[in-house]
Amino acid sequence: MRRDTSPKAPNARTLAPALTAVWALATAVAAGLLPSPTAAAASPERQELTASRPAWTAAGHDGGALAATAPVDARVYLAGRDPAALAAYVRAVSDPHSPMHGKFLTPQQAAGQFGATASQISAVRNWLTRAGLTVTESTAHYLAVHGTVAAMNVAFGTSLHSYASSDGTYRAPSTSLSVPTAVRAAVLGVIGLDDRPVKVRTPGGAARQPSTSRTPVTQTSTPPPPTPPSVTLPPTPASPCSAYFGEKKATDLPSLFGHPASYAPCGYTLAQIRDVYGVTSSGLTGKGETVAVIAAHASPTIESDLNRWSTDVGLPPLTPGQLAQDLPAGGTTPDAGWSFEQTMDLEALHGMAPDARLKYVAAADYSSTALLDAVTRVVDRHLASIVSNSWTLYADDELPAATLAAFDQQFELGAVEGIGFYVASGDESDEPSCQGEVGGFASRPATAATSAPADSCHTTVEFPASDPWVTAVGATSLGINSHGRYAFETSWRDRNGTLSADGRSWQVVDEAAWGSAGGASPAFAQPYYQVGVVPDALRKPTGASAAERVVPDIAAFGDWDIGFTVGLTYQVSPGRIAYGAYKNGGTSLSAPLVAGLQVLAQQARRGIPIGFANPRIYARYGTAAYHDVSDHPFGAGTEITMVDRPRPGSPLTIHVLGHDNSLQALHGFDNATGVGSPSRS
Repeated sequence: MRRDTSPKAPNARTLAPALTAVWALATAVAAGLLPSPTAAAASPERQELTASRPAWTAAGHDGGALAATAPVDARVYLAGRDPAALAAYVRAVSDPHSPMHGKFLTPQQAAGQFGATASQISAVRNWLTRAGLTVTESTAHYLAVHGTVAAMNVAFGTSLHSYASSDGTYRAPSTSLSVPTAVRAAVLGVIGLDDRPVKVRTPGGAARQPSTSRTPVTQTSTPPPPTPPSVTLPPTPASPCSAYFGEKKATDLPSLFGHPASYAPCGYTLAQIRDVYGVTSSGLTGKGETVAVIAAHASPTIESDLNRWSTDVGLPPLTPGQLAQDLPAGGTTPDAGWSFEQTMDLEALHGMAPDARLKYVAAADYSSTALLDAVTRVVDRHLASIVSNSWTLYADDELPAATLAAFDQQFELGAVEGIGFYVASGDESDEPSCQGEVGGFASRPATAATSAPADSCHTTVEFPASDPWVTAVGATSLGINSHGRYAFETSWRDRNGTLSADGRSWQVVDEAAWGSAGGASPAFAQPYYQVGVVPDALRKPTGASAAERVVPDIAAFGDWDIGFTVGLTYQVSPGRIAYGAYKNGGTSLSAPLVAGLQVLAQQARRGIPIGFANPRIYARYGTAAYHDVSDHPFGAGTEITMVDRPRPGSPLTIHVLGHDNSLQALHGFDNATGVGSPSRS
C-alpha cells in the first residue's frame, strides 16, 4: 500500500481524550467508558464544545476569514434530557445478567424518557435566532439553521476561515466552538460549519462497482425511474473454477510452497452457504421477523431482481408486501454502485431467512448526514429489530466528533428499543485512511468533514463499525468441502502474485489493496463487554493512553475472490438492459449473513427481540458457538493458495490466504475475526 510522507494532522490517538469527551457526553461513566472532562469556559457566559475545531486545519493553509455575508447551513444536534441515564439504561437492557434485560422501550417511551425536552429545544432555538440565524428545520434530534458567516461566528463564538488542504479548499472554524452556558447541556454538537467532504464507502458494492455518475443527487417526489444506471460488473471467472474449495487443482501451473494451488471456487451457491452455517438443517425461515438494510439511493429493479435470483437459487418468489422500501422525503435516484450494494445485502438476507419481511431504508444520497437521517428513521419509527449496514464513513479518527456523537446517540436509542445493528467492519484492512486513492471511493460534499488530510495514511479502524453500540462484522476466507461442510477458515486478505515472465514460477507480493478491516479505535474507549476477552496488546496499542474499543466483534464469510453469487439487472449501454449473476463479497456480504442468522435466532426465541447482541456474543466466547479462526488452520508454515483469472485477458492471479496486514487471526479473540465465526451450532 502507498505510504504517505507529507505532513499530517495530529494522529487521533493524541486527540483521544478530546474525542472521547464528546462521545462520553452521550455515554458517560454509566456505560463503563471514559468520563467526560468539564468543558472549558470560553467566558463565564459561554462554554466550549470539546474537539469542535477540525484537526485537519492544523495541516492546512489558513486563507483567512471568509466574507461576512457568505451563506452557511448547519445542524445543531441535541443532547437530550439525560445522556448518562440513557447510557445506563442501554447497558442494563442489553446485559443478560441485569434484571432490566430485555425491558425495551417503544420509540415514544424512549423519546419521553431520554429525548430533548420542549424547554431545551425552545432555549436552543431562542439562542440561535437571537444570533441572527434562521431555523429552517426542527426535529426531535436537531435544529437546522441558515445564516451568514457573520451570524454563525456570533452564534458559535468562532471565526470561519478558508483552509487549503491536500484535497481542496474548504470552510472551517478557526477556533473551538462555544455556546451559551445556559444551553450547553442541551447541545450535543454542531455539524456543517466545516464543509470538507466525509468519504462514504460501500465495502462490497460501490468499491467494486464505481458509478459512472457522481453528480449530486436531485431529489424528486416521484419513484425512481425504471431504467437502472450504467454499471460494469465483474464477468464470470475466465479461468477454470471449482464447485467447492479444492475441487480442481492447478496442476498445469507452477507449484507454490511445495504444492499446487487450487482453482478458486466459481462462487459459493446459496445452498452451500446455508448448509455450512446450519440454516437448512435448523428448519428456521425467519417467518414473522422483519430485517432492514440501510444504504443510499434505491434500485428500480430490486423486486424483480430478488424474484429472479430467488428462482435461480431454488427459493420461492417474494410474497406480496414482503419487500418494502422506505424512501426519504423527496425520494431519491438510482446509483450503480449502491444498487449493487442494496441487491447483494437483500439477497443475502433473503437467502438466509426467506420468509422474513425485508425493509430497505434509503438515504437520499451518500452524505454522512443523509445516512444519519436514515438510521434515525429506523430508530424513531422502529422499522425493524435487526438491521444490516454495509457502508462505512472512512477512518473513525478522522471524523468530526459531532458526527460520531450524533450517530452514537442513535445507536444507543436503538439498543434501548431492542434494535440490533450489524455493521460491516470495512474492506480496507488496517489502513482505511490510505484507501481513498487506492480504491477510488466516491466522496460527496457533506455537512461534516474529515479531520486529517485525505492522503494521510495510518493504522486505524472505520466507523460506524467502531461504535460500541453496534456489532462489527469482519470477513473471512472460507473453505467449503465436497460434502458442503466447513473445511477451514482464515482472515480475509491475501498476498497476491502473478506468473513470472517465463511462466515457471509465481511472483508474490504483499500488496493486496483490500481485506477485512479491524483494530483498535482511538475514538472510543473499551466497552464493558470486551473486558476480560480482548487481550491487552489489542485493546491498548502503542501510543494509547487507555484501553480502546477493538473491532470486529464477529466474522463471517466474505472473500470476494471465492465469492457469493449475486443477481442484478443493469444497463449495459443506453437502451440495453441485462440481468446477470456474478460473484462478489467483502464485509458487505458478511454483515447481512450474520444479520440473517440473527433473524433465525430471533425466530427461535418466538420473536422476542435480541436487541444489542454484543453482551451475548462475548458471553459465548470460547464455546462451540464459534469457530476459532486461524490464518494457518493446517499448522504454522502451511499456506493455503488458490488461482483465478479475474477478467478475460487479465493475468492469472495466485492468492495466498490469511495475510491481513497487521491484523491476524490467532487462537482466541483477535483483531481480524473477533470472537470467531458462527458455527453450525
